[in-house]
Amino acid sequence: MNKFLFLCFVVFCFIDMAVADVIINEVMYNPGQCDDYDCEWIELYNSGDEAVNLTGWTLNNEQLNGILIQGNEYIILADELIDGDDKDNESFEMCWGNNDNIWNFSDGNFSAYDVSLSLKNSADSIIITNGEYVDRLDYSSNWGGDGNNYSLEKISFSEDNIWNNWGASFIDGGTPGMQNSIYGTDEVDYSVIRISEFLPDPHGDDNAPMPQGEWIELYNSGDSNINLQNSFLEDLQGHRIYITDTTVTGTTTIEPNGFLIVYTNGFSGFLNNEDVEELKFYDKDSCLVDEISYEGSDEGSSWAKVNEIWQRTMPTPEEENKDYSEVKESKFKIEKVYDLGSDDKAKFGQTIRVKASLYKGDETKSVLSFWIADGDEKISKESKITISTKYTNLSAAVPVQIYPNCNEKYDFGDYEIFVGWTSEDTAEDSFSLEIEEITDSLCEEIEVEKISSFSKKFEYEIVSKPDEVKNMEEFDVKVSLENNDDEDYDIEIWSYVYRGPKCYSGEREENKKEIILDKKSSETIELSSKITEAEQGDYNLKVKIRKNNQKTLKEITEKIRVVEEVFEVESTFLEGEANFEKKSNLVKWREAFVYESTSFKANKLVPKFFISALGLALIILLSTKTF
Repeated sequence: MNKFLFLCFVVFCFIDMAVADVIINEVMYNPGQCDDYDCEWIELYNSGDEAVNLTGWTLNNEQLNGILIQGNEYIILADELIDGDDKDNESFEMCWGNNDNIWNFSDGNFSAYDVSLSLKNSADSIIITNGEYVDRLDYSSNWGGDGNNYSLEKISFSEDNIWNNWGASFIDGGTPGMQNSIYGTDEVDYSVIRISEFLPDPHGDDNAPMPQGEWIELYNSGDSNINLQNSFLEDLQGHRIYITDTTVTGTTTIEPNGFLIVYTNGFSGFLNNEDVEELKFYDKDSCLVDEISYEGSDEGSSWAKVNEIWQRTMPTPEEENKDYSEVKESKFKIEKVYDLGSDDKAKFGQTIRVKASLYKGDETKSVLSFWIADGDEKISKESKITISTKYTNLSAAVPVQIYPNCNEKYDFGDYEIFVGWTSEDTAEDSFSLEIEEITDSLCEEIEVEKISSFSKKFEYEIVSKPDEVKNMEEFDVKVSLENNDDEDYDIEIWSYVYRGPKCYSGEREENKKEIILDKKSSETIELSSKITEAEQGDYNLKVKIRKNNQKTLKEITEKIRVVEEVFEVESTFLEGEANFEKKSNLVKWREAFVYESTSFKANKLVPKFFISALGLALIILLSTKTF
């Protein structure tokens, strides 16, 4: 009898020890992959060597009859193992298996069972029991795994189900049917975690929800993953920001040589922008790991540690920090021009697109202008683009419209495209552009009269010029200059005739004259030119004036016509018996012949014959006398 009782005691003790090995090991209480009632699941683990029959056991009052869990085995209890009557193609098998509506070892090397679950997302209790043994987990969303595709995992089998023995999985989707990703991470060396950067005064609202607003960057210099769940940051006033799913955009795990961005996520007043402030990092056991103090901030600039020195510089979340000296200066580069012709030339009146690489450094200016010019004289409208945020890289194709030039004020040839801050009206970069034609459709046929151009202190006008000129014939243009200023002017003045890009009066500055125009005086300048190799037609006469060596020239442009040389021809015609003379109109002289009748020619020879005969008689008379 005593032996029998002893044997029973040993069996019951063995059973108690075996069932004590069945634990709640992982929970997907708020899946992000699909709806809760389709994809909630709980993982049980038998940490012992003996199998345990779960018949008679319950999970939150749901029977687990017929389920056998082997020693050292993981099993899954899923709310909807296979897609059910709702036919929404969402289930555990769809997300973690091969989506063939059958669960077998082709889906995963573990067993899975249908069990009705209804887990709350904010906080809940999970209880598994056989009436005597109980394993209970009271979890909260603050522990991790709240709707972001990450499960909640147990760190150590031997420890209690308290918050610091649980954390979000390192792996998207969790680790159903296998060892937890955070298993054994209870002994963590937090000393490798450092505050590497923080943004106390971002553009816009400091308290905006993540991923906007203020943030702090942590860096892991170690060689292993570290889950920072429930570690926290603290400021000088004692405000705390806990590292949970609500303050990071992904997992709370920081990888080796990796970064983790922690957002204040709407928490007001955490980082001071003006006075002295402190920022401290504590591990989940409230041990101080790292701290930094600072004073003041600039909107849009972060505090970053570069070469062991803290400085205000360009924000680089989850990237290597930048030295301020490398990023403070703005840089603009015009790279290419689109919409040119096949000859890579533009036309007056055309809208071209200018491709530029733009970087705004630590600048308060925000508006950039693009324009085309010849020196200081702009020949296009200004196109503007705004870059509001500091340390911003931008690639843009900006449209720029060239003036139509219907009055042909501007010559064909080379110009420059410029880019620069609008407020400064100075160029930061330029790009060459050749313009060779006018867009005729933009220019209606209008009469343009530009006789004179006036300014307050300097007046100039053409006072005389021919309307028509001939090839190889010199002509004069007289220009009146008037100095109403209190100082003398150094004047350079010249004129030329052109059409399109070609000059038809020699070199463009061939007749240049240089004078000193005394203060409060006027003078008329005469400029001589000669047309060469020009066909009949309309041309442009341009007068250019440079005052005091200025880059911007004064100009006067007028029309002038080139005509061909003509001659007056007198012809006599014979019609029937009557002779009459007819004076022709003026005709153009080219290679031509004037034909005369025989009788008309004979009449013209009579005087010549008479003179010749008289001369011959005189010669004979003189010869006779001599002999």
